[in-house]
Amino acid sequence: MPDRLLLTETDNPGALKWLNKNDEIGMPTAIQNVVEAVAELRNSTPERIERLVEANFGRMIEDDQWWTTFAGCCHRWTDLNVA
Repeated sequence: MPDRLLLTETDNPGALKWLNKNDEIGMPTAIQNVVEAVAELRNSTPERIERLVEANFGRMIEDDQWWTTFAGCCHRWTDLNVA
């Protein structure tokens, strides 16, 4: 998969409980495990994968009408350096 299309996700907080078949509830911080695994598979670093995914997500939503309402309070996603 090209870098420009990479996104990460964990399904939902309940997915971890289903996957492990125990009482563990996944939290948004579980995404860090996904990022670390992707970094290892791509011979990269978690920090680079985080920047890459953030930039890709930003490009995906930058034309969204909801997002443009709030865009003035945040950096432009396309300006992120992911090299």
